[in-house]
This record gives sequence, structure tokens and C-alpha cells, in this order.
Amino acid sequence: MKRKILLFILCLIFLSGCSLKRFAVNRVVPVLQDVDKSIFSETNYKLVESGLPGSLLLMQGMLRATPNNFDLLVMNAEGFCGYATGFVEDEDPEYATALYLKGRDYGLKALKHHRKFRKNLEKGEPLREAIKLIDDKDYLNALLWTGLCWGQQIMLNINDPLVIVNATDVKAIMEQVILIDDSFLYGMGHVFFGAYYASLPSIFIGGPEKVEAEFKKAFEISEEKFLLANVFYARYYATLMVDEALFDQELNKVLEAPSDAIPEAALMNEIAKAKARRLLKDKSKYF
Repeated sequence: MKRKILLFILCLIFLSGCSLKRFAVNRVVPVLQDVDKSIFSETNYKLVESGLPGSLLLMQGMLRATPNNFDLLVMNAEGFCGYATGFVEDEDPEYATALYLKGRDYGLKALKHHRKFRKNLEKGEPLREAIKLIDDKDYLNALLWTGLCWGQQIMLNINDPLVIVNATDVKAIMEQVILIDDSFLYGMGHVFFGAYYASLPSIFIGGPEKVEAEFKKAFEISEEKFLLANVFYARYYATLMVDEALFDQELNKVLEAPSDAIPEAALMNEIAKAKARRLLKDKSKYF
């Protein structure tokens, strides 16, 4: 029934006038949010890889009817981040960079729905300061996916000084995620900071202990069932410490773990397994 309703509303979107299009989009967004949840539970990696680009094009098309729809903006930020992380960046970092920037822009537009944040930006306040005004759980998804898109884009281009300039803004966004709910998305904020700190020279972060502490906190939150944390731990901490044994241990642990240990994150665990296989194959690049 939901599928029939979705198809009907999509017909309205593409065939009707502006006001009716906006009405149709607003009605279909909750259905898309349900679809989004089902995708996260999917264990067929190849199925999602082939289907996700079409979904992203559809959501972008819907935004043409309602350019300021908060939920659609956040879903686009999430979609571009997930697609770039899970299916693109290991093969084509340049294309992934473009996807991350697109997702970041959607996320920033969503965050500007917060009136005080938007007004302070318009007054010329730096983003890293204005973002502190957003302390509402309703903005957690927007904060997280904006920060992840931007942060991943920076880490992919860590040697570009023009990119590093924005690192303090990204750090401030992700600090708000931690402040509001550090367990959100299985401690993904801590996973991010573990990778973020490991990517920067030690003089800026105070040593590898800070990197390890962030990953350990993420492990504690998810009870080591969120496998992307282990992948990032191997990729960033083990390589930082030049610990090949730890690198192998963590990635093999990922490959042996059940993807559905967290049913609603099965896809993310499947992505972790794909990344683990790739890292083991390319181990000579890191040691």
C-alpha cells in the first residue's frame, strides 16, 4: 500500500503545479523516511549500491518543488554522505569529494532553519561560534550529516591547506553532536573525532592517547557491534601507531562479526565489511 501511495504522489509531483507539488512532496517525505530506515536494515550491499544513486536523484528532484523542506535537506545530506563513504571514496576520492561537498551544502541549508544560528551567521559571526546556538535534539541529524560530509571531505584532502582552513568549523559542528547526545548513531561522533584527531599532526591534538580514547568511547557505546568503528580504528589509530597486528586484528574481527548484530544498522556493518576487505588488500599502502 505504501508503494502505491508513493507512486501516486510522485506522479502528482512531476505533473502538477507548484502548490500541489509542494503538498505532494510534504506528504511523501514520511514515506521516504520509512524507506530510509529500511535501507539501513538492508544486508544486500550490491542492491543498495545500484539503487542509491536513483534515490538521490529523486530526492534532489523533490527539492526543486520544496527547496527549503528541512527533512528532505537532511535526507539528501545523509544520502550523499552514505553513498560517498560506502561506495565511492575508496575507488574515486575526487568524485567522493564532490559528493561530500554537495551533502555538506544540503546540511548547512537545513541547519539555517534554526533562526538564531541563521541570524548570527548573517551578522558575520563565525560558524564555529554560531553553531553553539544549536543545542536542540531536533537538529541532531542535520548536525551529524553536515559534520560528517564536511569532515570526510577534509580528511580525503588533508594535504590541501585551503581545505584545512575549515577544520575548526567541522570540529565545532561535531562537538555539538557530542554535547547533545554522544551516543547518537552508535557513538558516530566519537568515531569521527578518533579519525579527525589521527589525521592531524600530534602537536594539534596532544598525542595518540586522545585518538584512542575517542574510539574506546565509541566501542563502549555500541558494545563493539557497530563495525565501522573498528574499521576506522584500524585505518586511523593502528596506522598512526604503525601497529600492523592491531590493524589485522580489528579488520578480521569485522569480517567475522554478524552484520545484523544491530539490525537497524545492518547496511552500515556491510559497508564496514567491504571497507575491511579493501584495507586488508591494500595494507602495503599503510605499513
